[in-house]
Amino acid sequence: MSELASSMMLAVFGIVFYHLVQKVQPLDMSMFWLLAIAYFTAGMICVAVCLLMPSVRPTQLQIPPAALLLGLAFITIEIGYFWVYRSGWNIGIAGAVGTTAATLILLPVGAMIFGDRLASSNFLGLFLCVLGLFLTVKR
Repeated sequence: MSELASSMMLAVFGIVFYHLVQKVQPLDMSMFWLLAIAYFTAGMICVAVCLLMPSVRPTQLQIPPAALLLGLAFITIEIGYFWVYRSGWNIGIAGAVGTTAATLILLPVGAMIFGDRLASSNFLGLFLCVLGLFLTVKR
């Protein structure tokens, strides 16, 4: 299997796993406490991997500003989805709405900031995603 395919499969698995685990978090617990536990766990796993695998061990102990912004992005996503599920969204619809809305924003941002090339098929695909989303959330 190609790296392109296997990396996307891991990302999709992670997204599905993430939404399933988010949906079953205890409602009577603070979102921030749950996130502190989750990020502590994630941090320990990352440190263990760095220690056990020399190929991913950091060569310098510096903190790039983009890493701090990534942490802020993580927390924003986490709190957003905690709030989404606690306010009653269905698991299948919430993920689709979030992903489609983000894609609507990221497509032009990718083109303007990163020079991503867009084909007419991208716009057709995006239109079909929005249409599918509309049909999914319509009651």
